[in-house]
Amino acid sequence: MTKFIKKIISQTGDLIFFFKKKEINKNNIRKILIISLYFRGDVLFNTPSIKILKKLFPDSAIDVLVKSRSKDILKGNPDINELIVFDNIKTADYNDSTGLMINEKLSLIKRIRKEKYDLCIDFTGKYSTGLIALLGGFKYSMGLNYNGFGFCYSKFVNIDTQNTIGHLSEKYSNIIKEGLSINVSEWISLNTNSNKKCEIFISKSETEKANHYIKSLNIPEDKPLICIQITAGWKAKEWSEKKYSELLTKLLSRDYSFVLIGSEEDKSINFRVLDSISPDLRKFYLSLPLKINAAVIRDSDVFIGSDSIGLHLAGAVNTPSIGIFGPTNPAFSNPAGEIHTIIYNKLYCSASDSSQYCTRNAGKTCATIDCIKNITPDQVMKSIDILLNKYFYKKELKLEKN
Repeated sequence: MTKFIKKIISQTGDLIFFFKKKEINKNNIRKILIISLYFRGDVLFNTPSIKILKKLFPDSAIDVLVKSRSKDILKGNPDINELIVFDNIKTADYNDSTGLMINEKLSLIKRIRKEKYDLCIDFTGKYSTGLIALLGGFKYSMGLNYNGFGFCYSKFVNIDTQNTIGHLSEKYSNIIKEGLSINVSEWISLNTNSNKKCEIFISKSETEKANHYIKSLNIPEDKPLICIQITAGWKAKEWSEKKYSELLTKLLSRDYSFVLIGSEEDKSINFRVLDSISPDLRKFYLSLPLKINAAVIRDSDVFIGSDSIGLHLAGAVNTPSIGIFGPTNPAFSNPAGEIHTIIYNKLYCSASDSSQYCTRNAGKTCATIDCIKNITPDQVMKSIDILLNKYFYKKELKLEKN
């Protein structure tokens, strides 16, 4: 959608729906719906905002509208009352429903209206989610919007998360700050370091299952365990299979233990990498549900992966990580803190400081992807050694896991 068309839509909508604009009275908020329909990493980046909301409205019921691909990120979160799962809406250019699904969308609107929410917060910001905010019968609504549908909200927050400096989780939190007109002093008390951290809640049974899978591999407890996720959201973000094969060979030569994680869809690429060394290594690929994978990451000593959900989970569970970045800007998504390392070759075509993606459509139209291709296994091994020396071999410095 061109900027001109967006401008026309925005100006026309503002004229027609001028009556929607109003300040949000925080004293009237008892029931909240959050719309979070992007991918798992984005949903995880919403968790600090959810924590801040619960602190602002401790007696409120917070429901979240998510896609099935992301629901496990929020399952068990004590700040959330209910998850509403809805897949029949397109919010991304890939891996999404493309049909109109009018009846399904109308049923969703009816369900939402029946709940009589006081406040809607749209973290997704597409035309479809803007229409939910407009038609959902909310007392108040607020959010960002990339498609010129800011007129749909009581309070439109004009934040372009993809083209402004800063981490995505902070930008989502700023929607809360600006949408609710929170003053500086109150925001400082709300936006503490503990409230900035992304979080996932892993149950006892999920922890036990992860422990069972790790023990079944007969991994020595006195050896460092390296957890690796080879895949990412799209191919351009992924380091090559050959480089991962070389890295695993180096890990074996050091007598380090490793485990590869992913989904059933990722099995073939992981098996190719393992088979390139020995078919006997296939047992070290674990295709597990997301939260059990998160528990495996938590039980590991170092996590390695691209800009992917595994890397973001490592940040949430306090496992030292090495992020291998290429066409995406690490400042937007890498976990914060000295325990997290990035390897990033910034080229002339790489993302600017204020852009999330490189100038080659996040690598999707790049013929070479040299930014990530030129990262070497030796670079990654050097980072592994540094992290292990700080957090594994010096036991007194080893991080306490959640």
